[in-house]
Amino acid sequence: MRPVIGQTLQVDISDLAAVSVPLMVIGFASIPGGAPLSGFGAAGPSCNLLIAPDLVVSLPSGGSSTSYLQPIPTNPAFLGAELYFHGAQLDLIDFSVTERGRALIGQ
Repeated sequence: MRPVIGQTLQVDISDLAAVSVPLMVIGFASIPGGAPLSGFGAAGPSCNLLIAPDLVVSLPSGGSSTSYLQPIPTNPAFLGAELYFHGAQLDLIDFSVTERGRALIGQ
């Protein structure tokens, strides 16, 4: 389902560790080829950030899945806007991100 103005965009994350801090990384641009997160000391060697991290939001935890909800204003200026997402989790021993997601706002 394509996100549209005046409605709420929902992005779900699943397969979370039992003890973790789930995060949503939101960006307005994609990073071709990605940027390795291994330089931060916590991420695995194959973990790449594929979007510009313009905003990072902590999500509710307490299970193996969670959701990020973003109301999209009823404003035609948002038509055609692209948002990129990474679900992420920080657990006791690792930091990991999902594949890149993309939302194109329509009407």
